[in-house]
Amino acid sequence: MTIYLNELLPGQSAFIVGIEENSTLRQRLMELGVREGKQVFMRRRAPLGDPMEVNVMGTNLSIRKSEARYVMIDKVVTCPGNGKMRGLGKGLGRRHNK
Repeated sequence: MTIYLNELLPGQSAFIVGIEENSTLRQRLMELGVREGKQVFMRRRAPLGDPMEVNVMGTNLSIRKSEARYVMIDKVVTCPGNGKMRGLGKGLGRRHNK
């Protein structure tokens, strides 16, 4: 079932299946990495619901709901752990031995 990115809830993940025709917005979103076949993760929404923060290809993007309604998605999956992405905090990387 195809829905739009603005309908995705925090902690849910889906795959982008297309961007509706709006030449200026389409080009801008594609330059940011929002492309067909890529996975998108809804991180959070602002207190009043706009803008929303999504993660695409490892990059966090803030997108307005009015822009997100042009992005078609499919296969919504709820991520475990209340939607928090694990492994993004301290302690990552190499240890430096002195």
